[in-house]
Amino acid sequence: MRHPGFGSRLDEALQLITAVYQLMPFSSNLNDWRGHIHFQLDDYDNTKIFLIKASNWAQQEDSRKSRLTS
Repeated sequence: MRHPGFGSRLDEALQLITAVYQLMPFSSNLNDWRGHIHFQLDDYDNTKIFLIKASNWAQQEDSRKSRLTS
């Protein structure tokens, strides 16, 4: 089931993530991904906001995991 606020925009975001994943080297970091997102999407685009928030959440989760294992 789709989230009521996203619908086809979420599908578009997932397609963009897939395209970026295929283009970016495996070693790319989150800043590379964010930079690519900034160039691909309009500043007022909800998809961009969604992707930036998702990358922030991923970075926070990675940070928590590294603190637990160190």
